[in-house]
Amino acid sequence: MLAYLKQVAASWIDFPLRPGLIVRKKYRIEHFLGIGSYGLTYVGKELATGKEFVLKQAKPSKGSKARLLLAREADILQMLDLAQIPKLTEVFEWRKKPFLVMDYIRGQTVEDLIFLEGRTFSETDCLKLMLELTRLVEMIHNQGIVHLDLRIPNVLMKEGKLHVIDFGLARKIGEEPEPEPKGLDAAAAAEHRLRRTPQPASDLYALGHFLLFLLYSAYETPQEEEEADWQTELQLAPDLKGALRRLLQIDQPYSGATEFRSELIELLRVRSAL
Repeated sequence: MLAYLKQVAASWIDFPLRPGLIVRKKYRIEHFLGIGSYGLTYVGKELATGKEFVLKQAKPSKGSKARLLLAREADILQMLDLAQIPKLTEVFEWRKKPFLVMDYIRGQTVEDLIFLEGRTFSETDCLKLMLELTRLVEMIHNQGIVHLDLRIPNVLMKEGKLHVIDFGLARKIGEEPEPEPKGLDAAAAAEHRLRRTPQPASDLYALGHFLLFLLYSAYETPQEEEEADWQTELQLAPDLKGALRRLLQIDQPYSGATEFRSELIELLRVRSAL
């Protein structure tokens, strides 16, 4: 009962700002984009220029933790200088609520492409998309940052080019990891470490799951479906299967994004010669 009451209270505390609201006498809220674990995001229009930006607000119900993560995200965006990630514009506090403002990249997430548009990706399509994404991840790593949340909702396609968004969980490489959430069983704790340790290996592990989503986009579920893992269900060429096993740390992991990118180039070269 107590947990339910806390959930109800949080839903009121975290109620999003209404469209049309003027924030800081500078931005008008156009629409609500979504809510995450620690933040609420909006599209806002700058009154003076008419330009659209993303405004991200620390989630009130998460208190100081959300404020800390928002400040860290701002620091990381300031560190990164890449055309394919949002550029930080400013950080401010309004009505005792912290906000950051960044570029609005108007595109479609890979999640929307697969689940709303029904887009399917052939094996070669998957490898080409992964090559572009891995190049971008490699550049992020070279600037000393790991994203730690490389999922299909956080990769946008705009005019044929990929962009990575939502650096809310990003960390500097080599930082102390966040404490594990309480109550995790052994399997969940191991998964958390694979995804959230501030090392390049965590982003590569996430790229493995990203690649699986792409490959499953063209998978036809049998009428009599039996529970099976990807190695049974997906009919993959041995070289691609081997690459996935390394990304998912079943076999010897890649040393970093550079090695995986080289492997992708070779996988595509082999397919172009067939």
